[in-house]
Amino acid sequence: MVMAIRRWSWHPGIDAGDTKSWKLSFTILTLLSTISTAAQVIDHSIIMDTPPSYRREVYHFDQLSDEIGTAPVDIPTNNTVDASNNVGAVAGQTPPSSTSLTRQYGYHTLRHDSVVSSSSHAPSYASNGHDSTSRLLRNPGDRKLSVTSTSSSIWQSSETDVDDCIVEEHTGVPVSRNIMEKKGPDGAIEFVPLKVKGGNVVKGEADSEEAAADKSGGGGETTLKPTMGWISGANLVVGLMIGSGIFAVSGKVLGYVGSPGMALVIWLIGGLAAFAGTFSYIELGCMLPQSGGEQAYLDAQYQKPRALVAFLFCWCMILAIRPGSEAVDSNIFGQYILYPIYGSTEAIPRWPKTGLAVACVTSLTILNICSAKWAIRVHDWLTFVKLGTVIAISVTGLVVATGVTHVPIATSNFSAPFAGTSSSASGYALALFKIFWSYEGWNNLNYSLGELKDPVKNLPKAATVGVSLVTFFYLTANVSYLVVLPTSELLAAKELVAAVFFKKVMGSIVGGVICPLLVALSAYGAVAAMMFSVSRVIQAGSVAGVLPFSNLLKRLHPKTGTPVNALLLNWCVAMLYIVAPPPGAAYNFLVDVVGYPTWVFYGLSVIGLFSLRRTRPDLKRPFKVWPPFAIFFILIAVYLSIFPWIPVEEPYPYFLPPLLSVLLTLSGVPVWFSIVKNIPKTGMDFAMHH
Repeated sequence: MVMAIRRWSWHPGIDAGDTKSWKLSFTILTLLSTISTAAQVIDHSIIMDTPPSYRREVYHFDQLSDEIGTAPVDIPTNNTVDASNNVGAVAGQTPPSSTSLTRQYGYHTLRHDSVVSSSSHAPSYASNGHDSTSRLLRNPGDRKLSVTSTSSSIWQSSETDVDDCIVEEHTGVPVSRNIMEKKGPDGAIEFVPLKVKGGNVVKGEADSEEAAADKSGGGGETTLKPTMGWISGANLVVGLMIGSGIFAVSGKVLGYVGSPGMALVIWLIGGLAAFAGTFSYIELGCMLPQSGGEQAYLDAQYQKPRALVAFLFCWCMILAIRPGSEAVDSNIFGQYILYPIYGSTEAIPRWPKTGLAVACVTSLTILNICSAKWAIRVHDWLTFVKLGTVIAISVTGLVVATGVTHVPIATSNFSAPFAGTSSSASGYALALFKIFWSYEGWNNLNYSLGELKDPVKNLPKAATVGVSLVTFFYLTANVSYLVVLPTSELLAAKELVAAVFFKKVMGSIVGGVICPLLVALSAYGAVAAMMFSVSRVIQAGSVAGVLPFSNLLKRLHPKTGTPVNALLLNWCVAMLYIVAPPPGAAYNFLVDVVGYPTWVFYGLSVIGLFSLRRTRPDLKRPFKVWPPFAIFFILIAVYLSIFPWIPVEEPYPYFLPPLLSVLLTLSGVPVWFSIVKNIPKTGMDFAMHH
């Protein structure tokens, strides 16, 4: 490694100052995970007291009192249960001391120890403060339930009315607490959201109005409302997929693969991979209709080591993938805002560009905190701007190709389209990273399924429409670039490909000023979509209890209902990625850093899809992906996990992006060991009811 760094230090075009900046940036980004690891040491609200077995009996109460008080109530002597409920009944039997008593409330599942007490009144146990958890104590002498909690965000101290107390036995994969498993008429198991209304647990969407805030001021609700139809869902997909990539990476892709023809082939492969991933995630999303995306799927698929894979995804998503992506797109936002003034990438000063990037992320953070609805509306508007800009590139290139304009056609790109095609396997891997960066977002809707109305119906429609639109216009946009810009100009444009294209076709006013500003708005919209999705990943992981400071990060703003603390954490990490990297090759470097772990987890999620088909054939699957499509996706993920380690010429060590990605991901292992490993076994066994 020392020799490689020394060789890189004398790479042509890299001076000693840049070398020091790269070393400083590497140190800062590496220390980021160390700081986060140390922070969790002072967080003492992560231990849960739960029964020591995955298989347990669960008391389910059809009606629960939300009234604060201490009025004793009797449990009926005969606990009769209708056979249609598919559960076992216990008529007048005293539960064993290992029974777990469960309360479902909105997106909460409150698990409690069942303690047999010899006193006439069940003693009070103080909650440890994790995920609104309290103790339910069973007194067999007078059949009373006592509920005590000192920090619950839903209720504090009460005794519970019980109607039709039943016992359910269940096993299964751990899933997040915002859904409940039920058996349908055909015998298939499906997951449904939970809602509490008037004290009754009912199937349906979470009713956040019923999830009252902690009256002691301990926090707000943690239930996200479903607010999106399929059109807004498709806009969310398009909005994140169309980011800075299509306007910035085409020249870099051409440089890696060596020829215009192969560049178009690679872009087509990227579209096919996006479709394969989309269909695979539709199956997972319809089977597990909840927010969280890969966090929920990996949690269900890889149970040993317990919750490790899901935790590392959350860790990497929070520390690398999303804030790094926001830094990249906000950087492009700054470059395209300043392009009309400076005219080239090299002439744009670093700190004005960085200041605009900071303003981009900060303004969107404030918007997302103030109103989720307005954040979605602004995102929808910017989606039309982004789609309109890509369409303008596509149509303009086709018009130029007809020969009716004064703009000369770059005929050299088509006379011998595959001349000079590269044979470097690692070069193709880096080209695919840039292309998949452009297609990134096809799975964005899966992170916010809790906010999508009727996800089983709307997810396939929204995801398919969104990915289809983007794939078509990406291919036509790249054809347009090749029609207008010769290879030399494409390579020289760097991240300003779209700006150079528009200026050459439309002149210095429309093409040099107005169109770059539209591209800047496109990058702004991409940051908005990424911020919306990652805040839901942080919130879902916190509700699951697998992140440091979960009690803080899971809370929603009491008035706006937005995950304010999750958004603020994302802002802090994004600022580091914006400020730390040096100028020059920072764009490509960050794209490679976030791309490597992304595809590792993508591959694990789709591999786990086949695992769930084998181990849980009883789960209801309204949509099933065609196996060859999923296998194609897995092969691409494997390719992208291996070949970045093969040497290729870059202005930084070729191994640095994947190495940094691996270090950031593995830095979560000590945190996982401290948080998850020390939780009793069923602390991670999220409620599943047959």
